[in-house]
Amino acid sequence: MIYTLSKLIERRDYERIVNWDDFVRKFNFVIDRTISALKKNDNESYAANMQEARGFLESVSGDLKYYIQEVLRKASINKGSRIYEHGISLGQTAKLLGISEWELLEYTGQSKIADMKFSDTLEIRKRAKMALEFLA
Repeated sequence: MIYTLSKLIERRDYERIVNWDDFVRKFNFVIDRTISALKKNDNESYAANMQEARGFLESVSGDLKYYIQEVLRKASINKGSRIYEHGISLGQTAKLLGISEWELLEYTGQSKIADMKFSDTLEIRKRAKMALEFLA
């Protein structure tokens, strides 16, 4: 959301949004509720507020609407590549972000994620020992 807003402001596209001040006021209200939900660890409310914020962005009229949707889609793909980089499967990541596996695969194929060398895992006894030491 923030990335999309920054692109709108950076390129001065916000000037084409009718009632920009009203849009900002409503959007800020939703973001404030989102932050409050995060502070309370209320994941359900957080997700609902984020969806509402996304809806505000996507409700912008005219050709700007398609631009915003494209920026949101690309941001989701970029974020998905980072999640995938941390070991979550491609399918789970795509489903989580509402993008296609193909889009995510195409992006990760162009990045250096596939070339990254992950550290070797520890043998099970060492992992168990570390876990026990951590819990002690």
